[in-house]
Amino acid sequence: MYSLIKYTVESVRIRLDRVYLEGVEGAQLNTDEVGYQRNADVTALQEELESLYSEILPVAQMSVEQRYLQCALRTIALQGNQGLERSGKIIDYVCSKTFIRCVRQFTDSLVDLWLCLLSYQATRGFL
Repeated sequence: MYSLIKYTVESVRIRLDRVYLEGVEGAQLNTDEVGYQRNADVTALQEELESLYSEILPVAQMSVEQRYLQCALRTIALQGNQGLERSGKIIDYVCSKTFIRCVRQFTDSLVDLWLCLLSYQATRGFL
């Protein structure tokens, strides 16, 4: 399970890096008298990206656990009462409001980053 979490985190980081690098490359291609503003935009984008990195691991872990662990726990639960009690506790944790809140916050952060990139690209094209 740890390897799956690790690869999920790595793939999300690679996607975020690609989006960031595309934004930076676009900023470098379109430099003119407002270059200082673009540098500030790139810096802000980099800070937002770095803040997302710290959120990737816990959200990926919870996502993988929810996606794959629940099926295994249900199977164990069918094998006996002890498994049922333990499985119920784990499923309750994975489906808890804390987990959902973390996923929503991470999704909102990704949406904010995406909107920032779209705005940046639109502004770049306008200038």
